[in-house]
Amino acid sequence: MKKRFFKSILVFVALISVSCVLLGCNNVKEVIYGDNLKYSEMKPESFDVIKNADGEFEVSFTNGGNRTLFYEIPTDDEETKVLAYTLYSIGNNTMVTVPYASFYETGHCNSTLGGDSLPLEFLTYDVRDNGKGVHFRQTLQYVTPGADLPIVANIMSNFSVNGKQWYVEAGKNDNLYLMTAKVLDGDVLKFDWSKVQDNGKMNEARQAIALHPIPYTSSGILGKINGQNETNAVTETGTYWKYDDASGYSVPLYVDGGGRTIGYERTDQHIFYSTGDDANKYVDGTLVEEDYYNTIKEASVTYNEDEGYYEVHIKMDSTKEYTHIDTLWALRDDEGTKDATAKFTRFEVKFQIWDNGYFKKWEMWEDWSANKAYGVFPMSAEQYYLASFSYVVYDANFSGYLEESNILN
Repeated sequence: MKKRFFKSILVFVALISVSCVLLGCNNVKEVIYGDNLKYSEMKPESFDVIKNADGEFEVSFTNGGNRTLFYEIPTDDEETKVLAYTLYSIGNNTMVTVPYASFYETGHCNSTLGGDSLPLEFLTYDVRDNGKGVHFRQTLQYVTPGADLPIVANIMSNFSVNGKQWYVEAGKNDNLYLMTAKVLDGDVLKFDWSKVQDNGKMNEARQAIALHPIPYTSSGILGKINGQNETNAVTETGTYWKYDDASGYSVPLYVDGGGRTIGYERTDQHIFYSTGDDANKYVDGTLVEEDYYNTIKEASVTYNEDEGYYEVHIKMDSTKEYTHIDTLWALRDDEGTKDATAKFTRFEVKFQIWDNGYFKKWEMWEDWSANKAYGVFPMSAEQYYLASFSYVVYDANFSGYLEESNILN
């Protein structure tokens, strides 16, 4: 029995990292992380998103201010899904084609392991200085302060805290990445970058994500890359490409697990919908599955005329392979649940986007379950995220974070 209990503790150590990708500590009274965004409620007015002569949406850097609807909100379900995806795509493009784009995100996860509950919290500060082609992200992860934890969860909470930083420059093949497991000073949560984890402790696939640009962590860049107009290799599966000759911006472009060429996405799951042939999957010119890429199950779109923004609610089809094709492996691998049957059970987003193309607010629900995590425990997680956005230089100043961690040296 003692041997089995010790094995269970080791399993719990491995699984905590999967549970919302959040790790925790207990008895926390104060969190030192940084300020929220000062200008997140301000509607940006620096550029517009317009429809060109071909009926495609593009960014115009000369037309600022408010504008009217793209078109009336449709009543047809299929057209609504297309509009929901279109607005999502516009928000994504904006993040890597404006001078500055920042978001501040809070999150909560209720995970269960063998019937025991471990409530987790996280904070993320994410900045893109596209004028310099730089992306910076910092996360802090911890157990909900004051939570009444069962014995096993309480033990694990004492040494499962972490903080992470990413620093990415457009056109480079490698990220700078740090993770520290030491962020607790008494009952205060704050980073201690003198205790950085060896990145070699991650498996090869996770190292690739942490140390190389992917759409979720890459940065746009203003101007030519290395003085050239042509595309420049970033990874074996991706390039940066010129977004718009008039704007002078380049944005990340990658081939995802489903074979689609994509740019930046606000989530590492895949949201897509089309009524055209691009919804179908082809291999060597042969149709292998219709509607393979259509991952939106339900959608609604409303427009707030007084304040000038859309609200989009999307429920995804978690049974579709493409929805989770670039994330499911991490849920199931040896550093995940080690359960080949583990699956996502819910993926849902609700976002507000200003009617000139900027994300305003983002909410996301993401749940998963495993019948036998590491062959021992049933495990599940219910996750919720809430993000606000800013597009002004004041909220994009992350120099203090770099000095604290010394990540550039």
